Amino acid sequence: MILQAIVDDSGKGSGPVFVLAGFVLGAYKWGVFADEWKSILDISPPIKYFKMNEAWTFTGEFKRFSTLQRDERLQKLVSLIVSHRPLAIREVVYQEHFIRHFKGKIAKKMDYPYFLSVTNIIGLMIMYQLHDLWHATEPVDFVFDEQGKESDLIQKTWEFTKENLPAEFRPLIGNRPIHRDEKLFLPLQAADLFAWQSRRCYADRVAGKEYSSSTWKELSKLKHIEFEWSEEHLKDLSNMVRTSGAIFEYDLKNKPKALKAYNQILRERFSKT
Repeated sequence: MILQAIVDDSGKGSGPVFVLAGFVLGAYKWGVFADEWKSILDISPPIKYFKMNEAWTFTGEFKRFSTLQRDERLQKLVSLIVSHRPLAIREVVYQEHFIRHFKGKIAKKMDYPYFLSVTNIIGLMIMYQLHDLWHATEPVDFVFDEQGKESDLIQKTWEFTKENLPAEFRPLIGNRPIHRDEKLFLPLQAADLFAWQSRRCYADRVAGKEYSSSTWKELSKLKHIEFEWSEEHLKDLSNMVRTSGAIFEYDLKNKPKALKAYNQILRERFSKT
């Protein structure tokens, strides 16, 4: 069976928490799921795509919906997800901790948690497969939302990671990650829903509240794996990177000639991967 992890992010631009989350199913099952998802989108009043933030704020495709219509549509979509019983997967980063230990210290692309979480969620999947014997001989292909230039970096990082993993992990590395438009690739809309709901739960926890949405309670019943980055985890990783002997973009920001030479080295290195 070909397994696919469909993953989206929430909270990159604001809020106390950044989340990368989604679901894992067989590729054939995702095809069936997409057809059923489309049939729910087509219910009157029809919507072209689903995005949780638009549903919550009554904007975009939901600007003409009543609260009752929105809640009924959301419930149907959540019930569909649960009925397929995917494995849920989630990475959680607290923005305050990430900013304290990473922002402005290494490079612009490391100023927000997306890059870190994408790299780690692939490792999280492999570790779960090995430790819990969950499809322990079947690689998982990852599908992410389109992220512009970040997509290119993820491709290069995947290649580097694949080459440097311990030998026992390599058979579980899937095909090169795919980036798709979430408005067209319907399973990404389910990942968007789950990532938004996950972020809301953790953001409320930071505020000392409990997110008690009925849809969240239903999603929480799914089998799931997650990694929640503690400040200690981030601090240790930052220290390890800083003591690796590498030269960092921000160390060179006041030395334009050195920065130009450094960027040239990076281009040459990645062009070989």
